[in-house]
Amino acid sequence: MPLPLRRAGALTGLLTAALLASAVPAAAEPLFTTVHVMGTACIKIENPPAGTNLTLILDRVSKPDITRTGVPAVDDTDVCFGTRLAKNDVVRIKRGSTTLRTVTIPWITGTLNLATDTFGWRFPANGTLDAAYANDLRAGTFHEGSGWGYTLSDPDSDGRVGFTQDASLTYDLRGGDQTELYWYDAADNLFHAFATKPSVVVGASTAKGSVSGTGKPGTKVTIRAYDGASLKGTAKATANGADGTFTAILRNAAGNAVAIKSGWTLAHSGAAPDAPRLKVLAKDFHPSTAGDGTVKATCFPQAEYVIRDQSESFAAAGSESTGTMEIDNVSNLVGLAGQTVRLFCDNAQGNGQVFRATVVETPVLP
Repeated sequence: MPLPLRRAGALTGLLTAALLASAVPAAAEPLFTTVHVMGTACIKIENPPAGTNLTLILDRVSKPDITRTGVPAVDDTDVCFGTRLAKNDVVRIKRGSTTLRTVTIPWITGTLNLATDTFGWRFPANGTLDAAYANDLRAGTFHEGSGWGYTLSDPDSDGRVGFTQDASLTYDLRGGDQTELYWYDAADNLFHAFATKPSVVVGASTAKGSVSGTGKPGTKVTIRAYDGASLKGTAKATANGADGTFTAILRNAAGNAVAIKSGWTLAHSGAAPDAPRLKVLAKDFHPSTAGDGTVKATCFPQAEYVIRDQSESFAAAGSESTGTMEIDNVSNLVGLAGQTVRLFCDNAQGNGQVFRATVVETPVLP
C-alpha cells in the first residue's frame, strides 16, 4: 500500500520556492515529524534534528508515565512503549530539558456496514484527511477513495468531523474487509488507522484445527465449533496489531487439538451484534493445467473466491448459486504443475475457508 504523498508535495513546494529565490538554491530542511499506526504501542520518528540521543515520554491518561531514553536521533526510528497508545495519550520528544515535539493521540474511529456497503470515519476537525481506502485483504485489492469525493460533516460536540462513503458501485463489503485512513494533525504528525469487520476463516490444515480471522484490535476473541448443538472445540486468541488479525487452534475440553469436520458450524464471539457463522465445507478443489489452466471446485453459494500461489493471487471471481464452479483459461496454472496453490472462499458474510491442492499436469494430446 503506497503511503500518501502529502509530505512529499510539501517538500516539493519548498524546493520550488527556493529555486525562485536563488539561482543556487539551498536544500530544503527535511520535515521533522512522527508516524503512529493507531492501536499499536509504537511511534516512528522521522527526520529528527541532528544531535545527541533523545528521550521519549509517554504521558498516559490516569496512568504512570513510561520513559524511553537513549533513543538515537536517526530517521525512521521506531520507539515502542509496551502498551497500546490510546486516545489523549501524549508523547513528548525531548533532548535534554528541551521538548522538541509533542504528539497527542487523536480520537479516530472507523466503521464498516455490510448491509449498506458503506464505510465511514470520524476524526478531529483540526487536522487534514489525506487518504482513505477500502481493502479486500484476501483478494489483495485496495480501493482508494479520494475520487469518490468525501463530504465532511460539521464538527459535533466532541470536535470531530467525518464522512460515510457508499462503496456499493465498486465494492461489495464483507466480513474480514477493512478500511484504513491517513490523517495529519495540525503539526503534521501522521496517524494511520484501521477498522476491520470481524470474520472467521477455516484454514487448509483442518486436521490441526487451525482457524484465523479478524476482530476488534486488542480484544479477546473466542471461536466455537459445533456439530449441530454439540460443542466440539473452542479456540481463544487476541486480535493483534492494527488490523485485528488472529490465528488459533480449536481444542476440546481436554485441551487437545480438534480436527475440523465438514458440516460443522463455527461461531465468532467477538463480532456482536452480527456474529458471523460459518458452515464448514468438504474439500473439493481440483486445479490442473488442462484447458490452458482449469479449476473445478465447490465453494459457498454466491461466494467470492480467489486462487493464490506462493507470491500472487489470480482468478478472483464469484461462484454459482449452488457454490460449484468450473473455470477454464486460468493461465497462471500452466507453469505451476506439481506446485501447491490455495483457494480462498468467502461466504456472503465474508467468513471463509481455505483449500490447498497440487496443480495436476495434464498432458497435451498431439
